[in-house]
Amino acid sequence: MKHAPFLLINLIRLILLFAAGGSILFSCSNSENHSLNESGMLESTSKIEEKEAHVEKIEKAIIYLENSQSMFGYISDYTNYVDVVSELANKSEFVAEKTLRDFYFINGANNIITTKIGNDPVALKNKLNEVGFTCGDITKSNLNEMFHLALDKAKKDTVSILVTDAIYDLERDDQLKQLKLEVDQTKSKFIDELEKGNVQTLVIKLSSKFRGYYFPVADGGKTLIDQIRPFYVFIFGESELLNKYFKNEYIEGLSGLQNTARFLKLSDSQVPYHPSGSTILGSFKIDYHDITKLKEVKSDRNGEGFSFSFAVDFSKLPFSDSYYTDTTNYQCLNSSFEVREIKNVADKKLHEIPFKPTHLITVGTRKNPTGSLEIILNNSLPPWINETGETNDKVIKGDTSKTYGFEFLMNGINEAYQFENNNSVVTRFSFQLTN
Repeated sequence: MKHAPFLLINLIRLILLFAAGGSILFSCSNSENHSLNESGMLESTSKIEEKEAHVEKIEKAIIYLENSQSMFGYISDYTNYVDVVSELANKSEFVAEKTLRDFYFINGANNIITTKIGNDPVALKNKLNEVGFTCGDITKSNLNEMFHLALDKAKKDTVSILVTDAIYDLERDDQLKQLKLEVDQTKSKFIDELEKGNVQTLVIKLSSKFRGYYFPVADGGKTLIDQIRPFYVFIFGESELLNKYFKNEYIEGLSGLQNTARFLKLSDSQVPYHPSGSTILGSFKIDYHDITKLKEVKSDRNGEGFSFSFAVDFSKLPFSDSYYTDTTNYQCLNSSFEVREIKNVADKKLHEIPFKPTHLITVGTRKNPTGSLEIILNNSLPPWINETGETNDKVIKGDTSKTYGFEFLMNGINEAYQFENNNSVVTRFSFQLTN
């Protein structure tokens, strides 16, 4: 018992030490909630999903090539299709990092058939011909089952890639009803997978020489064509990995590139923004104690209204430059303002901005400019998707850009992500303007 006071003292010291540690952890976690960082830049609440477990590299890439008869026309020669598939299989990072790669053909109806090609890109390239494509059930394809399989494989450090013409295989009767039912299944499959994890879907539209038979969905039969036709690459995987390995700069180098779209789960992140000191119309001063506040705001003396710009850094977001510079993707809330212009300024130095901006956004109004101003970047479906879709492919000759039912397919995928995101916006920027 003579050691009791000594033990009691040590116990008290331990309790105090743990209490201090807990206090430090609490302080660190709270410090991340500030809207102004140490450099004085303002950070907008953006909504990009953060990974629960950090994954630095792709350990495995699985490529599925649809090989129903509707795809044979793309392999009639060394086409853009052949070049793109070869590039994906031999992606520089995959080679340098010795990424495990598996290649499969995929076709069939309800019981989908996968035929393993192997893991050698040379063997894959040697199969990109009619003889190589003739395996499994080339008379049928099931787009929903292809998505289901590819999505299921996209887990943790594995990405899956599906190359397809993205056309549903429908019966001839009541096709619009069938199409809607297929899309409902697509939406459900995506929701199921999104509930399990942070899967991003990258959709790439490309064009290629096509010499072979096209099988019209609208009236059956087949039509021999020799022309340009679109095809699609769907890439599934953790957002962090797709953002790193499939950057827009890489995609822009793919042969026959037409358009891209990214669908991803959204959550809180930060987008730096800062008002530009130069006024376009009227005048104002920046309150450097709180740069969300613009004071002494005055409209143009010639009655042209008021307009100003603010710099933003979109470099941490994965969308294309065309998405950021499209004014229709923005919305001004609770004010008479409108977004008038978005410029890419990544190669310019804006001396008054305490970070390296990627874009300069200009907003303006012809009415009283004072009050609250909130600008949001919407999570919008790119216009090219609806422009690509059609529901009548009877006259396919000369049609080089449209795909039967494509807008229905993509709207189904988009609705799945919107459901998971609770219709969240990508990011928002707030200002208070006073006299």
